[in-house]
Amino acid sequence: MPLLKKLTWLLVGLIVVGLVAVFVFVENPGRPAVAVIALGSLSWLVMARLAHLRHAAVMRKAAADLGLDYVGTAADEKRCSFLAERRLKSEADVFRWKVDGKLPAVVGTYAGFPVVVRVPVGVDFDAGAPDSTRIVAYHGVKMTGFTIYDRSRIKKTPKGRQATLGDEAFEARYLVLAHRPEEAKTVLGPEARGALLAAGGTGFRGIEVNRYGVFLHEEGKISSVELLRHRLDVVTTLAAAARELAKAPSGGATRVGDG
Repeated sequence: MPLLKKLTWLLVGLIVVGLVAVFVFVENPGRPAVAVIALGSLSWLVMARLAHLRHAAVMRKAAADLGLDYVGTAADEKRCSFLAERRLKSEADVFRWKVDGKLPAVVGTYAGFPVVVRVPVGVDFDAGAPDSTRIVAYHGVKMTGFTIYDRSRIKKTPKGRQATLGDEAFEARYLVLAHRPEEAKTVLGPEARGALLAAGGTGFRGIEVNRYGVFLHEEGKISSVELLRHRLDVVTTLAAAARELAKAPSGGATRVGDG
């Protein structure tokens, strides 16, 4: 569970206890109750700030440990040649929803793939989506794409065509929906399936593999360097498998460059 979410639940519990105490022990509870709610709101703002600072510190350390670049301010973003190149290779809408986002960000090349880690402005075209950390490896393979869902996190089975991979252990844990099941079967070979089983999850909304890259959204603002490293290992392993798809005679995909 993200740090801010944990703190928010703790704060809600304290506010409830405070309000109950006010109404039970105070003769005229109106103003004290308002004071408890106001203090709770102020506390939440402080907690959100602390969670953001923790996120920024983790992103900075991750960049240093993984040989990537830390982009912390708007000025840094303007000077970032990596993001400038991605902007040139993307249409405006694609950049906004697939690359752009809030700061700080971690960018660079990891395991041979361009990667970007940042909180997006929205998930897909839902600008009101909850905060998540988008972790992406861009592979540049033209494909129709598929999505991998963790069955333990599915409340309602998404609509789509299920891809059967012939791996009981994998399919007991994950559901794969694909426009063209043969693509998923080619990409999700033994190495890719093993990486997913070892990963312990697919983020809060599944891993999307499409023509732009491999997208994983971790719930909240990520606050663990090791978790980020593991997630980058997963998306780059899948990106490498997608590139193999372009080499497969029946894969139906082509390499179009990193972007």
